[in-house]
Amino acid sequence: MNNKKLLAFIAATLLLTACGSEPDSEPQNTNTDTQTANTEEVAPPGHEKMTQATRDTYVPPIKKSNFDITVQSYGKKINELLAGTEFADKTITDLSESDRDKVFITDYTHQISVVGEVNDEDKLQDLTYTMPVNDNIKAESTSLVELVSASMQVLNAEVKATQAKDETAKLIGQIVDDFEKSGEQQQAVKMVGDNVYAAQISDHGLRVVIQPKQDSRYVN
Repeated sequence: MNNKKLLAFIAATLLLTACGSEPDSEPQNTNTDTQTANTEEVAPPGHEKMTQATRDTYVPPIKKSNFDITVQSYGKKINELLAGTEFADKTITDLSESDRDKVFITDYTHQISVVGEVNDEDKLQDLTYTMPVNDNIKAESTSLVELVSASMQVLNAEVKATQAKDETAKLIGQIVDDFEKSGEQQQAVKMVGDNVYAAQISDHGLRVVIQPKQDSRYVN
């Protein structure tokens, strides 16, 4: 009797062990959902926002004022005024491209140069005369007076030759005298008609800038 019970116990134990070692008939509950790859082209983060911001804040370039004269007409008129002088036919207004606008550059005697800035319509926007400073600047500046006064007549039709020369001589003569006395940088600004004439002198040279009053940094 005891042997039968022992055999039954061993059989039951083996059965339980076998059942426990069988793998689960159902897999564990795992998330089998898969994410579908987005194949649509997407802009980098912030790109759309930046693009929209650029649209919203875009300001068109400011159109500069001009002298209401084409560079070709200016060149013709100033050469007419300078006929018979040492600067006759010296003003060349051939245009070249700069980083900002079209320009012409003319080199005169006495190391005087002028740069004219021109817009897309070939209208003259400003003029800048320069010459070096040396021990003879007072005498040589009279040549600059002659050139600037000619420009003044072209750009201000109501200004006569005598007035243009007087106005320019006072403007340039004043700063040259003050510079020779003090050795310090000098500047003088004069309005003639609707245009600004700004003269500056330092050890780096003598310069006269001519601009329309509306956009001039010397009066606004």
